[in-house]
Amino acid sequence: MLSENMLILLTFILCVLFFGGLGLWVFLVSSQRKRHRECLQREGERVMATILRVQKSTPTPLKKSAWHKVLRVIEAIFEFLGALGGQLAVASTAGADTYYLIVAEWLDPQTKQRYEFISEGLSMPLARRYKAGQQIPVFIARQRPERYWVDVTYRQGKHAQRACSA
Repeated sequence: MLSENMLILLTFILCVLFFGGLGLWVFLVSSQRKRHRECLQREGERVMATILRVQKSTPTPLKKSAWHKVLRVIEAIFEFLGALGGQLAVASTAGADTYYLIVAEWLDPQTKQRYEFISEGLSMPLARRYKAGQQIPVFIARQRPERYWVDVTYRQGKHAQRACSA
């Protein structure tokens, strides 16, 4: 039978491994997204799309971000530990359930085909900066316009101008 000190040490080691692995997974996912965005900025084509709408969205279980999932797992662990008799404060992730998406459209002047682009999730203060009818930069892979990134970076009231070698 394990002594109490050994049990505490084993629990600590398992927690370090679990949260370390979780942190590594979140890091790798965010790095992959960053590389995708940088590749499109460097090698893609920058087009100006027209904002159709800014819509409020609540993620379905399959669409929740990796960070949101991590917060939910941590919350569940703390609830479980609290149920074991510990007095632990649980940080709520309820505010993470609502975000805003920019839906924009671009007409390819060569093919006359319309493309619809949806941004990554934005918080309300950022979403308020965008209105229907405004132009927003979108970086697309020219051969595959379904691979895109909506540039929601916002600096001094204007979109950041980037030099991009296509």
